[in-house]
Amino acid sequence: MNACLPGVCGAAANGVLDVRAFTAAQGIGAPAATFASVAPMTASAYQNIATAAAAYTVDFRPTGGATSGTALASGAAPLGVVETIDVQALPGTAVAGSGITALIFPRAVANSQGGSATTPAVIFMWDRRPPRTCTLCSAPAR
Repeated sequence: MNACLPGVCGAAANGVLDVRAFTAAQGIGAPAATFASVAPMTASAYQNIATAAAAYTVDFRPTGGATSGTALASGAAPLGVVETIDVQALPGTAVAGSGITALIFPRAVANSQGGSATTPAVIFMWDRRPPRTCTLCSAPAR
């Protein structure tokens, strides 16, 4: 989700962003953005991304921008916790069936209560829990 307004998130006057999701092994040099041309105040469509034991970095940059240098905002997506017999799974990029949303929001406006946020930032939210798969959780046979 791109909660930035044009001219507030970085040098992109139109506020349109490319978003890349990658592991350290993959690196940012992937050939294309995972979510391309996300307009200000909009959300992209969901995409399936392979689960990975390593954390995904989610990187926000102006559309068509270089992948070198500093990103507008970047963060490590939550890994989650795989279900065990006594713990429900927690959504994350390491747990199949999870739905995760990354939200970029702009720097604070001068003289506002959010004045300490001097650069755009990213937060993560989960939208869908993985399905329960524990067979011991079902009712015993009689």
